[in-house]
Amino acid sequence: MFDQLFERVGLGVLSEALLYGEMPDGQADSMSCEERLRAAECEMQQQLDDMGLEPQANEDVQEIISGYQAKISSIYFELGMRAGVKLYRALVEGMTGAIKPESVV
Repeated sequence: MFDQLFERVGLGVLSEALLYGEMPDGQADSMSCEERLRAAECEMQQQLDDMGLEPQANEDVQEIISGYQAKISSIYFELGMRAGVKLYRALVEGMTGAIKPESVV
């Protein structure tokens, strides 16, 4: 039963819905995680290029952004794991409740 549920749930769609409350631009359905990371990096680089920074300043800004991302990525991962565990527990409890009604003791 869990296998069928997990096959139907796209993790990209689920993560976007949990993070943003909706799907921005429908990206999770059409792009892999690697493609989405590359697209975000290209967008950031384009925005930095559009600012007309000197090459050294551009590199400094990229380094600051990378450091920030490194610091928060583990936090987002932990939050995702906690949410996943809570969802799993709720799902198991719901299934257990369906199998063993509370009225039967």
